[in-house]
Amino acid sequence: MARSSLPSPKRYARVLLELALAHGVLGEWRGILQDMAAAAANEEFAALLEARGIPDGDKEAAVRAALPAATEVGYNLIMILARKRALALLPRIEQEFETAADEQEGLQYVEVRTAVPIDDATQEGIAQGLRGFLGKDVRLATRVDPAVLGGMVLRIGDRVIDGSARGRLKALRHSLVLTG
Repeated sequence: MARSSLPSPKRYARVLLELALAHGVLGEWRGILQDMAAAAANEEFAALLEARGIPDGDKEAAVRAALPAATEVGYNLIMILARKRALALLPRIEQEFETAADEQEGLQYVEVRTAVPIDDATQEGIAQGLRGFLGKDVRLATRVDPAVLGGMVLRIGDRVIDGSARGRLKALRHSLVLTG
């Protein structure tokens, strides 16, 4: 089966999230998916599971030995992905699951890029402002990027808020070109 016909990692993650929420095992599934993604990242393990000549029973025994904490849903997922030679999707499924679970729990990760390092008090002020703006608990990941020049650039999910000096200069240049 061609990989293009596979559901997206986001779709797998959403289904797993719905199952985890329905059974009240969200925290457990976070750990299970981390373990599954780590196992799938092992090239020898992935090659064994995706090999055509090995009986499914042997593959399932290997999965159960490598992932003793996984549930039946977990075993089924990894076996389906192995049959489709798509174990490489597992790390992305795990990442999408984490993002969806955080969203479900009202947690938002925000990347903050600044030209210079910012201290803890400034980070807390930014986080507090974003909590009020987003209505969610906020976790910041800060990164120094000299190209910012001054101010900051925020990445909130798929949105980018550019409050940098560089961004303002670009906007000024663009408006001068349009009016000139």
